[in-house]
Amino acid sequence: MGYRNVSARAAYLCVRCSVLVGVISIIVLCVALWTSRRDRSEPHAPTTSVGHLEAHLALAAVCVLAAGPALALAPWIGGIEPAAFGDDVTHARVAQDLAMGGLLRGWSDSYLGGFPIAVHYPPLGTLAAAALIALGAPAMGSVHLLGALGTAIAPPLCFVALRPHVRALHALTGALFVAWLAPPNAFVGGLDAFFGLGLLSQALAVPLCVLAASGVAHAPHLRAGCLAALLAVLTHPQLCAAMLVLGAVAVAASGSEAAALRYARTAGAAVILGVAVYGPGVATLQIPFGWPPGFGWRHLGFEPGSLFEWAIGGVLLDRGRLPVCTALLTAALVTLTLLGRDARARAVVAGLLSCAAISVSGRWLSTTGPGGALLLEILQPLRSLACMPFAAGAAVALALELGAARIAAVLEPRWRSAFLWSLPSACLLLLLAVALPDRALYVAVTRDELAARTHAPCGPQTPGGYDRETAHAWMR
Repeated sequence: MGYRNVSARAAYLCVRCSVLVGVISIIVLCVALWTSRRDRSEPHAPTTSVGHLEAHLALAAVCVLAAGPALALAPWIGGIEPAAFGDDVTHARVAQDLAMGGLLRGWSDSYLGGFPIAVHYPPLGTLAAAALIALGAPAMGSVHLLGALGTAIAPPLCFVALRPHVRALHALTGALFVAWLAPPNAFVGGLDAFFGLGLLSQALAVPLCVLAASGVAHAPHLRAGCLAALLAVLTHPQLCAAMLVLGAVAVAASGSEAAALRYARTAGAAVILGVAVYGPGVATLQIPFGWPPGFGWRHLGFEPGSLFEWAIGGVLLDRGRLPVCTALLTAALVTLTLLGRDARARAVVAGLLSCAAISVSGRWLSTTGPGGALLLEILQPLRSLACMPFAAGAAVALALELGAARIAAVLEPRWRSAFLWSLPSACLLLLLAVALPDRALYVAVTRDELAARTHAPCGPQTPGGYDRETAHAWMR
């Protein structure tokens, strides 16, 4: 898109701003937290049981500010017609085949000789689109609508997952952090994951993975988390696998036996269902669990040198704009590291750092023999990046909660309340000032692009390159 092209001068200024803002944030937080160590009293507990009006207003703000851009691009809801783009086209083609023939018999002969969809087109999202088509909705409109709704619901679910652990304003900041990232690659997340590449399965699986992680972190959410993990396996097995691996690291770092038991129940159910659903196809029909052959760099993910570019240049989270998200995340990581005695802080830092490490591990795994090649197929580096926005949002929200409480503990009582309101408010205003214009421009440009696309029906061969006979031959 044209608005993403920035000049070398602008990119250079962004890098400098990233370093400057990040260093200043780190210095301020380190000094404040070190000063707070002189007071050995326990920080005030988060007011999670009071302030219902504040929580409701914060959730409403998430729905409007975070979910609004996705709904504005949804067909019919946003006042635009369905359009064809990216993988959205092939998902619609498969769903249409199932709706027109496969669902009448329980499977489609065109896919794996009776196994209906393959690992690359997991069942739940495709069958949901096929059901809408069978009810009379157009193929492209069904997939487009489902992807938009999945993208829209993720930030509010992030707020719900964070709310039991942090104040409403802090959960709001974390949820908006997730929604307003501007990553350079659609596999990282954000609006581009669906509206750029048409990744239907990822758009639908991300909120399910968030809910599953919430069930591990918070006991009352366990049942919903287990159900969400099962649905995530049926929606996007690779992303679910990445979530389970990162969750194992986070739970181990927390040292919580209760969380480990909740994780064992959630992960065990997901693994059993995954093996039952995908095992026969993978074992007997030679279907790759990961990317199909010929997808090049997607097998390996990013190079290790990308970590420096992400951290210093603000590329991963801010993509050419003032790197506020990068600076906030850097300050949050420092804060949580200094407060590492807290189990939640250790869990979030471990999960976030392991996510970054896995995302650049592909080239090393590819050199470690058959075992590394198998691990590379199951634990795909590029898929783990879809978890990055939510781990980052959780880090920012928890750092505000723990850091603010620790600093407020050494302030005069009359200043504590004002401080606990002003810190998240300042972060929110910073996010609003930088990200809101970017999101508004993205929606305007994307709406124009969707309106300009050809609204062609899904024919035997679609613009995305999907050919029924070719796909059938490869799968066979």
